[in-house]
Amino acid sequence: MPIEQLANALKFLAFYTASGVGKTGLTVTVDVFKNDTLIVTAASATEIGDGLYRYTLASGNNDAEGEYVAVFKTADATVDGQHIVSSWTVQKAGVEHLDADVSSRAVQGGSVSISSPVAQDGDATVRQGKDYSAAIDTALEWTLTNPPDTTPSAVLFTCRALGFSKACSYASPVITLTLTAAETADFGVGVYAFEIEATISSLKHPGLVSGNLTVERDV
Repeated sequence: MPIEQLANALKFLAFYTASGVGKTGLTVTVDVFKNDTLIVTAASATEIGDGLYRYTLASGNNDAEGEYVAVFKTADATVDGQHIVSSWTVQKAGVEHLDADVSSRAVQGGSVSISSPVAQDGDATVRQGKDYSAAIDTALEWTLTNPPDTTPSAVLFTCRALGFSKACSYASPVITLTLTAAETADFGVGVYAFEIEATISSLKHPGLVSGNLTVERDV
């Protein structure tokens, strides 16, 4: 169960499949419970793509510690499961200390070298409401020491806990991710796992880089 602080928006995610494959084009509604109290009824979820759907609970509704549970619902009977649960733990038993190290990271096919704001281990840190662009030398970059032999047709950064995906530019061996101030302003403060994967000859590479994205509050 992901963790968050009080007064931050909570992004819930659900992944719908049909015969094991992501199902697009669904009409999905969401009920949200704060501890034992229903606080949102039949809100509309947003389709992200590839079977992934998102609902964001406004920061003003995140006003008490405990468990926040979203139940995603669709009437489409072709999916593998019509109801999917997503949840957050808020401000309980040290959750407020979100800057602790989280050591879930990997690099497929070798190591990476990096440039700020990416750390030596491949993790990255950004601040809410700031731009990360090559124009101001703040873009996130990973340099693969053992890049794919075939140039990928697409390279995608995905952070499912944030409900965020964005295409990266790739000029072998460098992966570059830019973020706008509008995008980072929508990120909740915390530490989130991410993956950078490639599409090569219509096949999904198992992942070029994975690590943790730390989002800091703007001051």
